[in-house]
Amino acid sequence: MLEMIRKYGSEGTLTTLWDENTNVAKDYRFYFCDGETVFEGDGIPDLINDLQPSFEKFGVKIKIGSFSEEWDDEKGLSTQIKINGTEYEIFKNFKKSGWGEAPMRIAHAINKELEKKGINEKIYLISGGNDGKLVFLTEEQHKYIYAFFKDSKEKPLGLNEWGKVMKTEPLNF
Repeated sequence: MLEMIRKYGSEGTLTTLWDENTNVAKDYRFYFCDGETVFEGDGIPDLINDLQPSFEKFGVKIKIGSFSEEWDDEKGLSTQIKINGTEYEIFKNFKKSGWGEAPMRIAHAINKELEKKGINEKIYLISGGNDGKLVFLTEEQHKYIYAFFKDSKEKPLGLNEWGKVMKTEPLNF
């Protein structure tokens, strides 16, 4: 990945090499994370399933126990997911477009699960909306990449900083 960073320069954006047969990043770190897709329908469990190659690489199981969404015309959207036995409330009476909130909140839940398992990598988000991406990095890797890239909308950000840049409401579990 560091070679890719140097190749694209500090004004560019983080990218990786792709396996053309599986459409998965060869380093199992970098994923597209379209905020609209994650927010709608089964986007949250679909994202977790898409990330399974990384979890396998880390030697960790991230298992969805249950997933439910409920819409109420007066109250809004309520979404819960159980991951490895822990219940996460992604939305409660949410009435806005959640294109930013959904990726940020599920990334937060996954990071909690990785931390519980002693994994030193976590999700950092890049850009947002239909152009969103996520990348698994150690803190050391993140510091290097963060210092290298200049555009805060094109470099990996911690979830709280990403939320501020993207004007997205945080949720702490």
